[in-house]
Amino acid sequence: MSANQSASVSVTFTVGAPGDKVAIAVLDGGSVDGKGVQIATLNNKLQVTFNFATTTNEGLYRVGIRTAQGLVTLQFWVGPESPLKG
Repeated sequence: MSANQSASVSVTFTVGAPGDKVAIAVLDGGSVDGKGVQIATLNNKLQVTFNFATTTNEGLYRVGIRTAQGLVTLQFWVGPESPLKG
């Protein structure tokens, strides 16, 4: 991703039920639907969709998604491709 860029993010869960609440939080800056923390609801396909936006800073951005079953962390790199792969 680039600095000051936003992206639509969809995550599908294998457990849970439609209507279950999930907490989505930025861990390193940026925003989720314009906020630092957002409560969302799983749809009928056990998916949650949100808009993630970065700031002007380059580096690693993490978004935590907490469900009743645990925590999932998404990672986004902002800036030139990292020389450290895999």
